[in-house]
Amino acid sequence: MSEFITALSETVHKPEWVTAYATIVIALFAVLLGLLNASLAKSARRAANAAENALVELERPWLFVEGAKIIRRDMPGQEPIPNNWYISIKVRNVGRSPAIIGECVIKIGPKDKLPRVPNYSGAPPIETQQSLSPKEAFDIRAIGPGPGDPAIRVAYGRLTYIELNGTRHHTGFAVEVSPHVPAFIGYSNPAYNYYD
Repeated sequence: MSEFITALSETVHKPEWVTAYATIVIALFAVLLGLLNASLAKSARRAANAAENALVELERPWLFVEGAKIIRRDMPGQEPIPNNWYISIKVRNVGRSPAIIGECVIKIGPKDKLPRVPNYSGAPPIETQQSLSPKEAFDIRAIGPGPGDPAIRVAYGRLTYIELNGTRHHTGFAVEVSPHVPAFIGYSNPAYNYYD
């Protein structure tokens, strides 16, 4: 019986270190679980923000330049004059909400003298319609350069539009126009062609 009491006494004293060890393991597990929960919460916030931004970007208006129309100003039977043309730019709202048109400016300059970054200062605003519904389009009023100089011209501009919540956006555009025939191609400088 005394052996049993001795064994029982040893068993009763052993759990102190086992309990301490188990407590440390549980505390480490709780810290790890807390770190994982914090990481999960951070990931959930990022995912929620990304979903909200995607929804906002999806539902906003997006104005894109769909094309241009060149009309020669030469009279029938008249010898063609270089750069004697008008250009009209077609804009379409490919977004899902209406856009309020804020400002439209267009400048025309010789291709070989344009700066690397567009300078819209000094360009008078062009009157356009005041709003553009989703999937609808409109033509910006035709403008043209002074005729006579045979240099290739670039018609470039910026359209400022506003969401219904007041957020401003811009569409930059630029096209090279032939001085002799009613034809154009895109101007390949990305500083002139942009959407924000």
